[in-house]
Amino acid sequence: MNLTAASLKNPTAVVVAILLAALFGAISLLKLPVQLTPEISQPMITVTTNWRAAAPEEVEAEIIERQEDVLKGLQGLVNLESTSSQGNGNITLRYRTGVNLERA
Repeated sequence: MNLTAASLKNPTAVVVAILLAALFGAISLLKLPVQLTPEISQPMITVTTNWRAAAPEEVEAEIIERQEDVLKGLQGLVNLESTSSQGNGNITLRYRTGVNLERA
């Protein structure tokens, strides 16, 4: 008996076989371990400046704003964030993936 003739005589069995193959394929795809994808993190540099007993406004006006003006033109820079607190200022520089941080 030919496979085509058997399939035409019993279409329900063909549909069930297709659904089972799709179900087992989906289950195996979900259980497949992902081993070759590296964990990628965005390169980041933090610049910390300390000025003992200075108010946050002084740290921002005297130090952080000047550093931001110099650092905002760096090549490959995606985001520049700064925070100022009592006697302390932080600037976080986020770069595109693949940028050499030694050079940056």
